[in-house]
Amino acid sequence: MLAVLGFALRNIFSDVFAGIALGLEHPFGIGGWIETTDGRVGRVVGISWRATRLVTREGTVVTVPNGQVAGNRLINYGSAAAGRYMASLRFALESDIPVGRAKRILLAAALEAGRDWPDLDPEVLLHDTADGAAIYAVRFHVPG
Repeated sequence: MLAVLGFALRNIFSDVFAGIALGLEHPFGIGGWIETTDGRVGRVVGISWRATRLVTREGTVVTVPNGQVAGNRLINYGSAAAGRYMASLRFALESDIPVGRAKRILLAAALEAGRDWPDLDPEVLLHDTADGAAIYAVRFHVPG
């Protein structure tokens, strides 16, 4: 009987202790943007002892148990103090286009698309090459 009860409470205890650890370490805060291992991306709107609440870009509220947040890889895109977070888009171009030229074209397009937001600070990186294509990542800051 005690074994069954202990097994049933295992996740609750894990979430509570992880919540305490998150409260002590402060790896992210309210208003920050994070991504969990399972791909959930959102702005942190609440942190309790048991769970962290995120609001996605689509406005959906997602509750993630702290045991999952603390026990896995976490990407912290930016803090509330910064007021923005880093986002990226990937583009596949033909691999015979010179890298320098492709970067210049993508950077010019990012600057033109973001001309109303002066703090986007875009950058272009060659991310990967596969199947005759060069994959470029255009990274930029998004207002939080």
